[in-house]
Amino acid sequence: MAVVRGGRSALSIFRVNRRFNRFTLLDVELKTGRTHQIRVHLAWLKHPVVADETYGGGRDNTIQNARLRAHIRSLGRHFLHAQRLAFTHPETGERTVFVNPGFTSHIKDLARDESAMLLAFLYAHSTKPEHTVRYHWTAGDLAFWDNRATQHAVVGDYGDQHRVIQRVTLRGDQPV
Repeated sequence: MAVVRGGRSALSIFRVNRRFNRFTLLDVELKTGRTHQIRVHLAWLKHPVVADETYGGGRDNTIQNARLRAHIRSLGRHFLHAQRLAFTHPETGERTVFVNPGFTSHIKDLARDESAMLLAFLYAHSTKPEHTVRYHWTAGDLAFWDNRATQHAVVGDYGDQHRVIQRVTLRGDQPV
């Protein structure tokens, strides 16, 4: 992923929430939904997400304070956080909770053990058989799903077969 002339359009709007000596806390609003969009845009602006090994280019290694550098590394993940886990679906009006083990580390304002228990419940609930669809592809198939209310997870059961994906993102309403 990269910002390139002639590439697919993506729009992130950010504002400074608070400045620190070596870091700045930003509020970022996504107007499009490209993969790793925030991380790519901020790296392109030469202000990568802290501890982002994929797009950060080792910037964290330039931190002089050894204690701070050790704290950042001890997290074992980048510092990209969602402020809210729920939104109202713009078409159905239903409240939707978005949590994902790859992106959700904890719930702010809950004790760590309470947060871990609630997230474990939500992860388990979202992957119950009655909440999942297993699509069996055949040549020429085309599938659509609403990313505002669906979590996509690839099952790596295609062995050494070549997997071809052509992905299209349709513009829609901004979740509220």
